[in-house]
Amino acid sequence: VNNTNTINGDWTAGEKEDFYAGRIFFSRQTGNWNDPNTWSNDTILKHSGPPSSYYPFALYNSDTVNIDGHIVTFNLDSARIDTLRIGGTNPSGISGVLRFANSPTSKWLLIRQLFLDNDNGRIDGIASANRTDTLIITKDLIHNSSDSINLKSDVDSYTQLKFSGSGQSMLSGTGRWGDLGDLIIDKIGQLSDTLTINSQQYAIASKISSDFISRFNQGVLKYSINDTLNISTGTRQISMNPFTGISINNGSILSKASFTSNASTSFLINGGSLLIGDAINENFYYRTGTTINLVNGRINVAGAFSRAISNSLVNLSISNSTEFIVSSKGNSNANEIGFDISNTGSSFTMSGGRIIVANA
Repeated sequence: VNNTNTINGDWTAGEKEDFYAGRIFFSRQTGNWNDPNTWSNDTILKHSGPPSSYYPFALYNSDTVNIDGHIVTFNLDSARIDTLRIGGTNPSGISGVLRFANSPTSKWLLIRQLFLDNDNGRIDGIASANRTDTLIITKDLIHNSSDSINLKSDVDSYTQLKFSGSGQSMLSGTGRWGDLGDLIIDKIGQLSDTLTINSQQYAIASKISSDFISRFNQGVLKYSINDTLNISTGTRQISMNPFTGISINNGSILSKASFTSNASTSFLINGGSLLIGDAINENFYYRTGTTINLVNGRINVAGAFSRAISNSLVNLSISNSTEFIVSSKGNSNANEIGFDISNTGSSFTMSGGRIIVANA
């Protein structure tokens, strides 16, 4: 403001988020995310309200969005909101759907909290689009819908599911999942931050999905469902980044192919099983800085438990009535020792349990 002696109207100074936390949006018609006519801000009339002047994320990055009774197609290259609720706010009985558009082909939507109500809401995407989108959650994903979350439309069109930010995150609920896209664990607190998967339906989907992998960027994956959770498909090999981990209290986590740990990676098996590989010569390769604590349950490696490079070291502790099984499917590589902790700098403590070198 220049050359004025008076202040007329309402004025603020500073960033707009300091004065207004974000708007509440309700879908009012089927349409694109970036069309204000798709949305209403009327908290009384809700989905029957007049059109908004804006769309979510047009002004603020902490809007609350409710989709119910309409299909909203996400067509921005990126957006950030606080909360997305699908279903449960519109008595029409028509499904609420968040759909990822075919363009832009690499877009992302960041949400603190995603909630699919006990209704008929759905998340899907347009097929045959050559798109790789990312749905980013910084807190929790709660899926209780009678419909499903379908992340993969076809081999070339899918949505990755990424958990980021600080603190603890959880994927939970009774809702069904369709074909999965890649799962990315990227919690900035590293070994202090976790993603807990507490959804049997997600575990079921992981066993029948066509092609996906779990990417361990930062943080710990925790699992305690009495079912098997696949973290990869086919022959896709997992290579963990530093400051990542796996914690199992119940059920099993299965990597379908060889698996490589890294510096400052942590494994706690305190009930349940860690399963590496399901075919001959699919190995668990450890790098220096790997810590494995087998307290209850078992570790089963299809091939060899082996050094990633010749000077790799491991800290391994086995206790109670546990089992560490290697070569359960076979190891035909003469250069791979079935159970290899041969470097003198490795630490090995065993106060119970069994080591089984199978002869598959």
